[in-house]
Amino acid sequence: MFITTSIQRVIYFFKLISLIAIIFNLVACATDPFGFTEPSTKADTLYAKGNYLAAATEYLKLATDAQSPQREEYQLKASDAFLRGNQLLKAQNTLDKIATENLNSSLKLRYWILSAQAALSQKESTQVLSLLNNIESLNPNTQQQATIYQLRAEANELNNDLLSAAYARSKLDLSLTDSEKSAENQQYLWRDLTSLSPAILQKSYDQSSSSIFHGWIDLALIVQQYQTVPDRLNEALENWQSKYPNHPASLSLIQNISTDSEIPYHPKHIALLLPTSGKFSTIAKAIRDGFFTAYYAQDQEDTTIQVYPVSTNLQNNQSDIIEVYQQAKIAGADFIVGPLVKQAVTQLTNNHEILTLPTLVLNYLEEDNSLEIRNFYQFALSPEEEVREMANRAWYEGYDNALILTPKNSWGNRIEKALIEQWNQLGGEVLRSQPYNPNQKDYALVIQQLLNSNQGYTSQKELQEALNSKEIFALPNDQDPDLIFLIAAPEQARLIVPQLKFYRAENLPIYSTSYIYTGYPDSDQDQDLNGVIFSDIPWVLDKNIQKESSSYRNLAQNNPEDFKSLKRFYALGYDAYQIVPHLKSLYQMEDANFEGATGALSMNLQGQIKRDLLWAQFKKGIPFLLPIKNSYTRKDE
Repeated sequence: MFITTSIQRVIYFFKLISLIAIIFNLVACATDPFGFTEPSTKADTLYAKGNYLAAATEYLKLATDAQSPQREEYQLKASDAFLRGNQLLKAQNTLDKIATENLNSSLKLRYWILSAQAALSQKESTQVLSLLNNIESLNPNTQQQATIYQLRAEANELNNDLLSAAYARSKLDLSLTDSEKSAENQQYLWRDLTSLSPAILQKSYDQSSSSIFHGWIDLALIVQQYQTVPDRLNEALENWQSKYPNHPASLSLIQNISTDSEIPYHPKHIALLLPTSGKFSTIAKAIRDGFFTAYYAQDQEDTTIQVYPVSTNLQNNQSDIIEVYQQAKIAGADFIVGPLVKQAVTQLTNNHEILTLPTLVLNYLEEDNSLEIRNFYQFALSPEEEVREMANRAWYEGYDNALILTPKNSWGNRIEKALIEQWNQLGGEVLRSQPYNPNQKDYALVIQQLLNSNQGYTSQKELQEALNSKEIFALPNDQDPDLIFLIAAPEQARLIVPQLKFYRAENLPIYSTSYIYTGYPDSDQDQDLNGVIFSDIPWVLDKNIQKESSSYRNLAQNNPEDFKSLKRFYALGYDAYQIVPHLKSLYQMEDANFEGATGALSMNLQGQIKRDLLWAQFKKGIPFLLPIKNSYTRKDE
């Protein structure tokens, strides 16, 4: 994979604000990319001076007294001016009043383009693509076609269809004569392509008939294959230039690719510090196998990996990590991965003076024990981080008042604390948080207590008698919950969710984490989870990766039983190796991220690697992917 910045996620928000200016200046010398006629009017003068809102008002006045088709042309001009002035609602209202049956082909073309612009400004990406479907039949001119490609690229990027976005940008590039705009477009094109897996790129190469797009895909494949081997990358780039001598990829882009290849750190001797016996040995084996799978996939013969066993006494929280770390240093290690167990990580950082090598531990320090140690990084599948991201997702979906269900144990208490803190920090309110016994089979009383509708029943027996008498339960009117956060394993969730629906909570959305999903589709067992929204890693939710990643398939075939239950830890080990060359870049560049098997990875100032996960919703017992959030704006704002 390739390092990209999180501009890829947030760029859409800023680009949408200035979208109209970008599109209408695709060609520097053009004052009207839609080809409107230019009668000498007060409105045109205001428009030319950039006084768009006043111009729009004048165009609407002209439209009032004009006959068709002049009336529709003035309305289109008014909508255009409103869009340029960032008056999106007024632009859409103006478009809605146009009698489309009166439009000839030329005006109809302008209407669809403006409608697509307005839709994109409202982030209605699917509608944009629908509006532009078959628009070429209306014979757009060169400037209009460039605008169409730009809109398609933006819409596909919002849909996370980066392959289609890259193709649209490759077509747009051929229409651009301004070198700065071409360079900017190529940067977006390059970001889109290098975010795709090699398998997807190769499949697209085989299916595409465009020699220019072939060249772009070839270039991306070369970088992904040789990004950590600068000498071989430079040689491959020279061969690429010989193969595509007239390709539009700018020389500066290729030079940047060559320069960037020198950034990744490439250790020669990696020490992998993991437990080989005891409680965490099975998890450690999955991490180790994932780590070596990534190593073999990159075919780096000049790198060696040595596994060092680490023992931890969970009774007294002591381990031999200090001795093992020193042993690895003496043996010539220049990079350390591990330890895994939290007690060993804490012990190591308590003796941080020995941390003279770059070190990637596979757990998080406690929040009040974060240290700023040079070249010290933390990477884990943290359930606390998952519930924080769950809270973020729900908040930006517009929810405010939450009910919480968590297991009644020390792990559940940790999760509840992290969730409540994050929800309160965002501005949400927790109406009630109810623990449940994960060993129970009937959660009726717990759910009634959560919904505050148990009507005074204090025991399961009393509640059952009320149920037998067919007494109706309903949410009290003085409470206004609008969602439920459910933290439960699949076995418990399959019992809890139907009971929530039974007690009149069927209209409350339920959010959860990867804890709720086994990791494998089971429509029969998971029917009861229909409607639940949850997050998980790409290796669990992305079917394309499962089909096309040879590393994923090899691990699944070689570890048929363990892989089912430990897939996320195999992915953790896989990413732990993949990310090593890019740790410094992630730390130094605030907006940098790395597309991994466990999510889109970024790093905070404490050296903690954060995972941006995929989201899915159960439908007919099967998880279906939800759209990726490219911006964080509450729906009610």
